[in-house]
Amino acid sequence: MSQLQDVRLRGVATDDFRRSEKTMFDRWRKKNRSIKFGPNDAVMFVSGTGNQIVFVFRPVTIDNSEHKGSDEYEVTPSRRLRLDGGTWHPWMIQKYAEQLGLHADGIKPFEAHFNEWQERKRRRRRRRRG
Repeated sequence: MSQLQDVRLRGVATDDFRRSEKTMFDRWRKKNRSIKFGPNDAVMFVSGTGNQIVFVFRPVTIDNSEHKGSDEYEVTPSRRLRLDGGTWHPWMIQKYAEQLGLHADGIKPFEAHFNEWQERKRRRRRRRRG
C-alpha cells in the first residue's frame, strides 16, 4: 500500500455540488473565519443526496512565470469520491479518506454534523407529508 497523505479535517458541510469546489470552500471559509487553516487541512463536503464526497484543501498559488500571461494563479486542490448505491455515513470518514490516499485526523466534530443532517432530512419529510 502506498503512503497516505496526512490530512487534518477542519469541517464537514453539506453543499450543492453544482457549485465549484472553490465556491464551496470560499462559502465555508466565510462562515468559519475563526478556524485556522494550514496546508494539510481540508474540509469534507457531502452532496445533498449524500452520494458524493469531496475533500477540498486550501487554495495554493502556482508560479506561471515561465509562460506568457500572469505570473501566478490560484488552484484549489481536491479529491472526490462517488458512493455507488448508497449515501455516506459519518463513521466511515476514515475509510473514505483512505480510498483517496488520505489519512484523516480530527474527525470528532462530525458526529454533530451528521445528526444535524439527519434532522434536516426528517424535517423535509415531515413538510412533504403535510
